[in-house]
Amino acid sequence: MKAIIPFSDLYFDRMKSLVHTPDELKKEGYRLEEFWPDEIQGLRRCRDCLVRIKIKKPKKKDTDGAYNAIPVIKPMDDEFMKGDKQARLSSLVPSPAKSETSFDEEDGGVPLLQPEQPEDKLGDTESADKEEDLIIFDDEETDRGCDGKSEVTEKEEDLLIFDEETRKGCDAKTEVIEKEQEILSKVEGAIEQISLVEDDEAEKEKGDEVPSKGEAPVEGICLGQAEEAKNEKKKEEEKKKPKCRFHPGAVVNKYFICCNKFLNTPGCVERENHVSRTYQPGELEATWQMHETPANRTHWTRRAVALDCEMGIASTGESELIRVSLIDYFSGEVLLDSLVYPTVPMLHFSTKYSGVTRGMIEYARHRGHCICGRDQARQLLWRYINSDTIVVLHGGKGDLLALRWIHKAVIDTYMVESSRKDGCEKRSLKYLAEAVLGVAIQRGAGHDSVEDAMACRGLVHWYVGNGP
Repeated sequence: MKAIIPFSDLYFDRMKSLVHTPDELKKEGYRLEEFWPDEIQGLRRCRDCLVRIKIKKPKKKDTDGAYNAIPVIKPMDDEFMKGDKQARLSSLVPSPAKSETSFDEEDGGVPLLQPEQPEDKLGDTESADKEEDLIIFDDEETDRGCDGKSEVTEKEEDLLIFDEETRKGCDAKTEVIEKEQEILSKVEGAIEQISLVEDDEAEKEKGDEVPSKGEAPVEGICLGQAEEAKNEKKKEEEKKKPKCRFHPGAVVNKYFICCNKFLNTPGCVERENHVSRTYQPGELEATWQMHETPANRTHWTRRAVALDCEMGIASTGESELIRVSLIDYFSGEVLLDSLVYPTVPMLHFSTKYSGVTRGMIEYARHRGHCICGRDQARQLLWRYINSDTIVVLHGGKGDLLALRWIHKAVIDTYMVESSRKDGCEKRSLKYLAEAVLGVAIQRGAGHDSVEDAMACRGLVHWYVGNGP
């Protein structure tokens, strides 16, 4: 689609409604800020197989559950806190004289019952005197004593309840373990039944009639759970496989000289763990420094553009920019289309997808018809783009990351199609261009970045006219 799209405020407002929010871009994987130091360390790669080495984060301990319960201490009442400090302490700690039991320090604090005192026979006069002494007690002191006793009783009840909950939590933990063992035994039985059923089906396909096996249902387990368990076993087996596989030899005529195998065969050397390559101080920080679009506007600045990039693989294993194409959205003019000569050694140029060969890059450099490095490419793009320019891409997080570029006004046709109610199941640019626009792209060897950028432009124009 190379026709001119007439500009109008209404059209541009509809187009701006398709611009993704920063949260949507972050969720999709777009980089909208600088890398933090811990993230920089997570960008290290293996010296041999070139995969990225993951940093294991410490797991947080689960404090939920009855057996991990923590007692909650409730704050004191205001009325209780207003009283005298000495009275509060005496109410919380019972006096040894008033307690019915005493503790023998020599016996290790074992409670000893006090012997019962014989009751003295008192006369009427003595009884009357004692009643008068009781009446003399201050009502406030009596109330405080009762409150203190009730507080102690409540605390003892709380401790008993907590001990009971702890015991119940331990019993619950034991029950959970027993249930897990029971479920595992059922899962193993279901897996055996699935294998028997698969054997029966294979034999039936051969024409042999065999008695059905494994048809009895398993109580408390379904075939879907058994399949999940089978997949988990496969994952465990994959974990046991060596993590690092690589070819120590170079590639000559699409064959490794170390084992004389083709280019896409797995490594002939295996290791259990990865070995990080050696980085110079500040090398990773300089390599992954991100740059945000400037806000200044010139007479070259466009309202909206369509962008597409092609990448190869550097010797470090990172994606490296090798071609960039930029198109004015409304006029369809090709603003920039150039090969980019990498400033780092290259492993290969992904010719099957990029359409760029090493010979093309070297020839363009010899003739002076290429851009030198991603930094120069980014500066040339900013000639037409400022922070308000809408950039149209398809799955463009890799393109912006290869340019080390932070831009927030983005329309990603892959994301727009994913959010549509009646969107296509397949969301590749090739399929969408043919299904929505009726245009066939990517028919030759490799991709044409100008053609892909035009297809993105056509898709956004269709979304603006028909609604997302």
